[in-house]
Order: sequence, then C-alpha cells, then structure tokens
Amino acid sequence: MTSQMDYSDTDVGRWEEENKEVASSPPESSFQKLAPSENRYTILRDRDEL
Repeated sequence: MTSQMDYSDTDVGRWEEENKEVASSPPESSFQKLAPSENRYTILRDRDEL
C-alpha cells in the first residue's frame, strides 16, 4: 500500500534545484532585533538590593 504523500528522492532533488537561488541567500538574522534594550535594567543600577 502506498500513500499519496509519498515523495521520492528525485522529487526532493528537483525541488532543491528549482529553489537553489532562494536557499543560497538566507535573510538576515532577526535575533539581533530580539536583544534586550540597553536601558532595561537602569532602574536597578542605583539600588543595592541585587
């Protein structure tokens, strides 16, 4: 019994060939944008609690 979602290695290879240009140029990382603000901990700087 074969499934309708059965993909062969040639199908994968063909897809990679068609999308090679897209795969070779990934977008810039958005992790740098997720960094905490430089001013995040300024409230605690003048306190001795920590």
